Amino acid sequence: MRPFHLTGFLVLAAWQLAPVQVAPDSTGRLRLSVAAGAGRYEDATFDCNGNFVSAVPVEVRSAGARLDAMVDPSTRLTMYGGVHDADEGWGDGSGGFGGVQIAHEGRRIGIGAGAVKRGTPSGVFGPNFYLRLGDAERTHFRLEALPPTETFYLTNVARIGMGFGQGNLRRTGGYVGVGWGPYAEQLSQGTAFADLDIPAAGNIDLLLRAQAGPGYEVFQWGLAAGMRYHFPR
Repeated sequence: MRPFHLTGFLVLAAWQLAPVQVAPDSTGRLRLSVAAGAGRYEDATFDCNGNFVSAVPVEVRSAGARLDAMVDPSTRLTMYGGVHDADEGWGDGSGGFGGVQIAHEGRRIGIGAGAVKRGTPSGVFGPNFYLRLGDAERTHFRLEALPPTETFYLTNVARIGMGFGQGNLRRTGGYVGVGWGPYAEQLSQGTAFADLDIPAAGNIDLLLRAQAGPGYEVFQWGLAAGMRYHFPR
């Protein structure tokens, strides 16, 4: 099953769950997320003087899982991994990705760091970073670099924006802003993104991810969908 087929399956399954109003409640100490999606980026070519020469569209696909564990009320441990695929000869190519992040989640400040393996089977390792300023349950500022994700190519290398409902109370939450990536050569080409988490039936949340933005010649976009399960305390 290809990632974009899995995306459709997850959306249909989530629709059957019929999102419902969920009274504010503590999330589980363990949260398992799965997601898949597809999109398109621009691969731009420049001359020696930095002038734009040409661009081609590159189709990308990704699917994976993420596990968040609240070690204690203010310490989060996140592990994630999956597979990604892009048109041959572009960026990091196809292969697997995976990483880990540990973060302090205070009421007003959150900060975390870790490492991620991305790219081809040979692997490219890099650090990840997360910073939150403001109450996680309310509107707050967020900054991320190589953030934990279920869908690597559909999440920007760097993201900055505003989040809401991202704390330990289970409610509708999200993160919107501007991102760059998904690989180093494209850091100058930004896309707007929006992540949305919607409580559904039982202990399951619906996850929706989207991004879009113009390139030099190719319009860039990405869509992903998934589910998160909150293990009972």
